Amino acid sequence: MWLRHVTRFFLRTPMGAAILVVTVALLVRIVFAAFYVGFDELKHAARPDLQSYLPAGQGGQAGTGQERFSNLKILEGGVEQNPMEAIDIDHYSVFAADMISGKPYHGIRRQPLFPAFHALIFLTFGKHPTLLYNRLAGALLSALGSGAIFLLARRMFGQTVGLIAGLLSVVHINMIHKSGFIYSEVLAIPLFTLTLYFFLAFTDDRKWRQLIFGGLLLGLTSLTRPTTSPFIFLLPLWLWVIYGKINRQMLVRSVVVVALALCMILPWSIYSSVVRGRFLLASNQPWALLCGAYGPAQLEQPLGRNKGLWNPLSTCGLFTAEELEEISNGTEQELEQACKRRFLEYIPTIWHRIPEFMVWRALVFIGFDTRPGAFFVFQAQQLILFVLFLGGLWVERAQWRRLSNLHLAYLFLGVFMILVFYPGSRMRLYVTPIIVAFSATYLVRLVQKWFLPRRPALK
Repeated sequence: MWLRHVTRFFLRTPMGAAILVVTVALLVRIVFAAFYVGFDELKHAARPDLQSYLPAGQGGQAGTGQERFSNLKILEGGVEQNPMEAIDIDHYSVFAADMISGKPYHGIRRQPLFPAFHALIFLTFGKHPTLLYNRLAGALLSALGSGAIFLLARRMFGQTVGLIAGLLSVVHINMIHKSGFIYSEVLAIPLFTLTLYFFLAFTDDRKWRQLIFGGLLLGLTSLTRPTTSPFIFLLPLWLWVIYGKINRQMLVRSVVVVALALCMILPWSIYSSVVRGRFLLASNQPWALLCGAYGPAQLEQPLGRNKGLWNPLSTCGLFTAEELEEISNGTEQELEQACKRRFLEYIPTIWHRIPEFMVWRALVFIGFDTRPGAFFVFQAQQLILFVLFLGGLWVERAQWRRLSNLHLAYLFLGVFMILVFYPGSRMRLYVTPIIVAFSATYLVRLVQKWFLPRRPALK
């Protein structure tokens, strides 16, 4: 009897299902951290190409992950790094160490919320040589992301679909992999998933608190990753679609939710303008990214091997060694201007090949990746989820208006950014919650149609 009650609690109730999803996800991610990443010595360290540009004594020599982290002087409070390239695992940890040492925050393309989270981990648990506590905290964030995906999918399609979506995210290889390293996506995914949850709840119930929570969470998400900041200015359009007209109620809510989101970001923007002399709502370097996505290095090898992936500026082929040394000593603005100038000079010479790049990026996003070292199981999972997603998108087409233009706009803008820039595994994480939700609803439909016994109709 008690077993039936326990099973019912974890499978049928929202709280029980959320606890189940988060707990299983956390266990999976801790096992991954223990056996793949390594607790005492990092078997898969920050980036093996660290030595390609850091001077000797700052990670320039090969070694264990612990040696690399020590060489980066994270435990001593940070180290100056080459502004042309960003190694995220190292940068977030360095910026966190800088925060607790009182240094000005000079994050290039790095929003401050995730480093602040790791600064809190440093202050609470200390600085472990392999960043053990930080990676365990990342595992917890990723597990909470699975719980948030359960809540969103449940709000979209019901309890059963929500539970299946949550469990799909538990075994989602990309989410598991990023949980073991210092990547800001592990914080951005739960934040933005909850943002979509509250906005969808507002679509259904029209309660002020749902709109307020959504606006605040969108601001926090934009402080984690700049990708979501354009959606702040889509909120009035979203509300216009919901209300079907422009009236006082719609305008008041638009002003309030945009103001709430901006209020979360503006203190950072003001601080950034004081420290760096440049006001930015979100830290980004689109011209540097475009140079890496379309530089000559992309053309020097068959596209079937590199699939149009992004190259660092040092190897993108648009700059000579002398130019790289010159711009590396300049400011962030000077670097971005140099990239803009060079990209606008170069792109007209290869504009006819841009569709070719996008086709390969689309294939990688779907799961067709034949590059050397590509992980077959991960690619197979990507492909299966994509097929299920298309099925779910079709069978739930009547729900598109209810799901709101904001959800679908984020999905298609996210895919567009992948096609324009590069289909890296981290980029795909942004659209994972929506893809998993639609995949789960189609999977449930298939099981109900083909595997569950059909009950005879009542007479």
